[in-house]
Amino acid sequence: MTWVVTIVLAAGMLGGWETLLRRNGARPAVVDDKYLWAWHRDRVYTDDRIPVVLVGASRIQCGFSPEVFERLYPRYRVRSLAVDGSSPVPTLLDLAADEDFKGIILCSISTRHLQDIDCKALQYEYVRFYHDEYGTPRTWNEHLNSRIGQTLQANLVSMNPAYNVDRSLRTIVKTRRLPEPFYVITRPDRSRQADYTLTNVERLKRAQIKWLTERINTERVPPPDLWGARVAEFRPHIEKIQNRGGKVVLLRLPQTGGAYTLAEQLYPRAQYWDKLAELTGAETIHFLDTPGMKDLQCPETSHLDYRDAGKMTAALAEELERRKIIRR
Repeated sequence: MTWVVTIVLAAGMLGGWETLLRRNGARPAVVDDKYLWAWHRDRVYTDDRIPVVLVGASRIQCGFSPEVFERLYPRYRVRSLAVDGSSPVPTLLDLAADEDFKGIILCSISTRHLQDIDCKALQYEYVRFYHDEYGTPRTWNEHLNSRIGQTLQANLVSMNPAYNVDRSLRTIVKTRRLPEPFYVITRPDRSRQADYTLTNVERLKRAQIKWLTERINTERVPPPDLWGARVAEFRPHIEKIQNRGGKVVLLRLPQTGGAYTLAEQLYPRAQYWDKLAELTGAETIHFLDTPGMKDLQCPETSHLDYRDAGKMTAALAEELERRKIIRR
């Protein structure tokens, strides 16, 4: 009887806390860590569908909807290996070195990333973890805990560590309000949904513009010839994938307002981006050239609201089909 009463009380408290959080606007979200990334990397080949691997950072996580793409093109399986705030180069090179990979890579990239073939940034650590530690006996316990946690987090707001009772009580005592819902959530497929109605968009805009302005004042941009020589080093790796029957598509996804203008000051498109196809042998798609993408607006200048992610995905898929990279 003691155990029954304890379980009923715990369930009631959890249900009440869950109800309060949801009424306050919170949504279930998973913790996006290296275990979840490695799980998706390990399942690039789990069925007979053609793998479409998303490579990049937060822009493709927020702007591309695997759910919409797979509904439109059910013969393809989307796996997201993008990592927020990092260069996609290590993941791109890892897939090139994988002799079993013959799928499609959609690589969201900025002009500056492809000049560093020896990048050892965050995604390099994810790739290293996958090959050296993931699935080994010493990580089984952490992996199991991660999978259980992600399953619960995907269905219950209260299972997200950000809303744990201790942290939430401190917030309530300090502000006399429930914790503010996060405007960006990560789904189990590693896509992200950004709801800009839940945050101060103007503050985010100012932060983006400030960051880009600082880059203009401090970043040493290589001249086009030197940049081109560095980018050409990627060609053999991209050709490895294409020679196996795969495809690589380099994407310039939507960026709007003053942020795009500032980015163009650093790397003018005519001198840099427009040279990528010739230098790398990959397909390139720029949002300004693509119907359905060029008119989309990023609320804080750099990422799409989740309400426009489906539109962006459908427009990109249509362009991929037009180029015969995918087919229905």
